[in-house]
Amino acid sequence: MGFEEVAFTDHCPEKNIIDKRPRIRMLYDQRIEYLQSIQNLKEKYKDKIIIKSGYEVEFLPGEEKNIQELKDETDILILGQHFVYGNDKELKILGKCDFSEADLLRYAEYIEKAVELGIPDIIAHPDIYLSKKRNFGKIEKEVATRICQLAEKYQIPLEINLNNIFQRTYNENRILNNFPLDEQRKKLVNVNYPRREFWKLASNYNLKVLYGKLNQRSRLVKSTIRSYGHLPLAFCAFDPWSGHYRGHYGIYLFTHKEWAMACHHEILDAAVRN
Repeated sequence: MGFEEVAFTDHCPEKNIIDKRPRIRMLYDQRIEYLQSIQNLKEKYKDKIIIKSGYEVEFLPGEEKNIQELKDETDILILGQHFVYGNDKELKILGKCDFSEADLLRYAEYIEKAVELGIPDIIAHPDIYLSKKRNFGKIEKEVATRICQLAEKYQIPLEINLNNIFQRTYNENRILNNFPLDEQRKKLVNVNYPRREFWKLASNYNLKVLYGKLNQRSRLVKSTIRSYGHLPLAFCAFDPWSGHYRGHYGIYLFTHKEWAMACHHEILDAAVRN
């Protein structure tokens, strides 16, 4: 049986440029071409698969109106909270800055506000705040509890991101392999993300959970479809907007651009066929 839905959810453009890292997201005006190319795919595959448009967004206070505009022009929004404002309103990016306890609590607060405003359809990698932390202490547990309580209350799916696991196992050293499952498991002893403590705590709640896996090339997407197509997967494909992988989450999702349509037609054909 083939996939029933595919959602394209690239990193959202910013009307007010806040995230100034290069090659992270499309320019605001480029979203017109982005959405039109998705509409073209909807027409081509309308009898084979449901295709949705969307973005992966981050919530920041003061950007509510701009985020709502993005929601109004798409079918689905994924909340992937990669940063927060610090005490001096400097942008603090996960993995790039040391997060204080106040920053961690602000991370939970931003996710709560976004959900309460009805912004996301899915919360991506909720445990990413733990990816660089060794300890799972009182504050880390509080953040996890708040996110899980929120997801249960609003019944918004949480994503278990499999990318780090995939890179440690089936794509070790960026070379695809077919080593036996028992051998792959041995490589996961020291994996810190996805975070076991978070998901053990999450198991105490009535949650909707899906698996997420980003893919930078169509061959990896098709390999993932063959290997994991029976799971409630989320996918990301290579992003020609920036020359790097972007986008990330959704029920099934890929990023794209008009001049890269051939690659994505292959992906969609695989999704429908497998």
